Amino acid sequence: DPQTGKLGETLIAHSRGPISWSPDGSKLLSLVVGADNPIGSAVRVHDLASGKTLNLGDQYPGLFTHFTWAPDSRSILATTFEATRSKVVQIKLDGHVNTLAQLDGEAHDLALDASSQRIAVALSSPERPSDIWTLTPSGETTAITRINPQVADWTIGDVREVSWTSTVDGRTIYGVLVTPPGYDGKAALPTVVQIHGGPEWAWWSGWLGSWHEWAQMLATHGYA
Repeated sequence: DPQTGKLGETLIAHSRGPISWSPDGSKLLSLVVGADNPIGSAVRVHDLASGKTLNLGDQYPGLFTHFTWAPDSRSILATTFEATRSKVVQIKLDGHVNTLAQLDGEAHDLALDASSQRIAVALSSPERPSDIWTLTPSGETTAITRINPQVADWTIGDVREVSWTSTVDGRTIYGVLVTPPGYDGKAALPTVVQIHGGPEWAWWSGWLGSWHEWAQMLATHGYA
């Protein structure tokens, strides 16, 4: 609204990411800071004809990270971060969120082809740094790049998700346990705990072998 600036205030001032037009030009999509949860992101779709803004996925128990319109402008494809892994979900304009694929790792971006038959995601997995993967409607994932081929020859630790119950409020807390290559679980290990203090983002069940994520370096030197 050029008079009040209401749309700009809602979708721009509080936006966490780019504002995108629907393919048919009738709607605007944005991730905004949640009113009740300033750490999380809320999905907002503004219909230009009616002037109404749809609040989508506010109660969904996951963090929306990237999104793109479906070619028919009737739904949105998004990646979410849940526990310690990413998912690809479909957000319908009636508010329903359907899981399309559970990914073994952390997704960084996504795109959809014009036929809606393939989704591309930038995804790291426990065994390899980020590559481009394609996802079919049946949920089958295929890597189409190998940006760091040398990693295939490395001996790395096992990565698995663990969880426990908070003694403060009873909530489930998730973490990632990385153990040395070939560890059989019988012997006690020296253990390093790397706490993610927040309030934003988390450790993930993906690639943990960079200058910032060094759990694999510790694991290959005998630590859990």
